[in-house]
Amino acid sequence: AAGDLKQPLQVRATEEIKRVTEAFEDMRVRLKGRMEELTLLLEVSQAISATLDLSTGIPRVLEGVLRATDANVARVVLLSNTGEVQGVVSKGSPDEGPEMLDSVLAAAVVDRKSPLILENLARAKALGAASGFHGAIKALVALPIHARGQISAVLWMGYDRVRYFENPDMDLLFTLASQIAVLMENAYLFKSAEGGRRQLAAILDSTTDAVLVTDHEDRILLVNPAAERAFAI
Repeated sequence: AAGDLKQPLQVRATEEIKRVTEAFEDMRVRLKGRMEELTLLLEVSQAISATLDLSTGIPRVLEGVLRATDANVARVVLLSNTGEVQGVVSKGSPDEGPEMLDSVLAAAVVDRKSPLILENLARAKALGAASGFHGAIKALVALPIHARGQISAVLWMGYDRVRYFENPDMDLLFTLASQIAVLMENAYLFKSAEGGRRQLAAILDSTTDAVLVTDHEDRILLVNPAAERAFAI
């Protein structure tokens, strides 16, 4: 009742009270897990909002993925407009071979346009060339990341044992994947805005026309070199 969800309840009572205590203990465990998920999502969203740099923001999300699940490795495969692998950001350290799966998983997810869940990689037939993979990764899940109206990246997690994915697990992973999508959208918008600003600055610097920009109170916001020469300022 006081909000301390760390201390397990001790069951030392009659059968009826024991059942009630067990019910409360189950509720405590579920509430504790939910609170930890919400705290994690808050930390990730704060980290995402504080940067426009993919190389800084994506690792923070991957750290959250590793904290939230029992994954051994979490990787984001960045894709070009044509679906080719442009780069990979990774956290975690399996013994061997995650890079062998990057392009195969990216192609499979782009082709399916939906998540790929392989609970037992040894029996997987959906990966084609990687179906004979015998590395440390025994199960994996790969999620598409949509940005700029297309799949711009793929987030995948690898596990060192056969694993079955339940709906709460997938819901959390989808939420974390959406944070990467937000970061990529923000980075793209900033890059576009910065490109437009530089283009406008180049035009204003090179034109022979005097240009002055003012606000609604007639305060000067911008003067280009031609205007400086014309007004001798």
